[in-house]
Amino acid sequence: MEISEKVAYLKGLAEGLALDSDTKEGKLIAAIIDVLDDMAEKFVDLEDELCDVEDGLDAVSDDLSDVEQALYELDDDVDEDEDEDYDDDDESYFETTCPVCEEVFFNRFTHLPLYGLSEEQLTYMADAVLSSIAEMQRGE
Repeated sequence: MEISEKVAYLKGLAEGLALDSDTKEGKLIAAIIDVLDDMAEKFVDLEDELCDVEDGLDAVSDDLSDVEQALYELDDDVDEDEDEDYDDDDESYFETTCPVCEEVFFNRFTHLPLYGLSEEQLTYMADAVLSSIAEMQRGE
């Protein structure tokens, strides 16, 4: 039984007992049931928001996996093709050096400074992104 169903049961029970809302005890019980009802609604809202956050986290995790896979593939490609010369006239390739790791990369828009980070650091980064998204959605 969900919390909202339990609160509805308490409301029905209070009505069935014909509690006098003019007495101190009746007012107290009615107020408690109202607070419980408000709390049940908040729990439903929080569950919905938690589902949204979980969906967002799954999406970020999937995206991060794609990025990691691309980085590992790029690293493998660079290792294999390290001795090959790239055609200077080919606009799809260029050579740049990462200022953090000083590795040379030949493909455009393929390098993010995620390599060398531990699983804990990647998780922290993903959590920070989700937190920022949630703040933006709330308008903070």
